[in-house]
Amino acid sequence: MIKITTIISLLLLTGCHSTHSSGDGSTSTVAKTNTKDQVCEQSATTGSNLKKRRCMSRAVSDAVREQNQQDMRSLKRAQQIGAKNKN
Repeated sequence: MIKITTIISLLLLTGCHSTHSSGDGSTSTVAKTNTKDQVCEQSATTGSNLKKRRCMSRAVSDAVREQNQQDMRSLKRAQQIGAKNKN
């Protein structure tokens, strides 16, 4: 009985010690970055109630926001041009 308990506790400890891999062999660096320069958001994917936390640097967040605004402006412009062409 003691042997089984020891084996289970060793397995649990090695599981807690493992690092998360991103698929390309590199380990996650979220804990190593400066939290003052990070922006985190929680969002649910379509069809799911579970929220995922996404963290990125402030510079990347600003670039993504600017790109999204440009995309929305160009979409709105295309819709306005399409409405003018129908008349």
